[in-house]
Amino acid sequence: MNRLVALLLVVLWMPWIVACSGSNTSPTAATTDTFTGTLAQGTENSYNFTTSGSGTVTVTATSLSPQLAIGLGVGTVSGTTCSATTENAAVQQSGTVTMTASSASTYCAIVYDSGTLTQSVAYTITVAHP
Repeated sequence: MNRLVALLLVVLWMPWIVACSGSNTSPTAATTDTFTGTLAQGTENSYNFTTSGSGTVTVTATSLSPQLAIGLGVGTVSGTTCSATTENAAVQQSGTVTMTASSASTYCAIVYDSGTLTQSVAYTITVAHP
């Protein structure tokens, strides 16, 4: 009976011991940047942002006027060039694109004409990142 009680005490205290002996790391807080602009037919606009660590980056079209399909991308910066690693079509509040940032660094979001625009589009995008 004493062995059973001792075993039960060890099992009950184990999560507390493990939790107290681990390192204290907290997740990186998410940051949201907002960018606005006008996209002309046949062009693209890019916006740089800096992550504080690794994690998911999500670019979302939150406003398009008029509500025409545009392209969204997210990627890496090399000099002054933004190279999309992930792209997707977007229409207001239904277009997102995501990627995983591997470390704290400068990345970029791209808004572009995928070949369907017949007029300029005013837009707002948000970029949620670590």
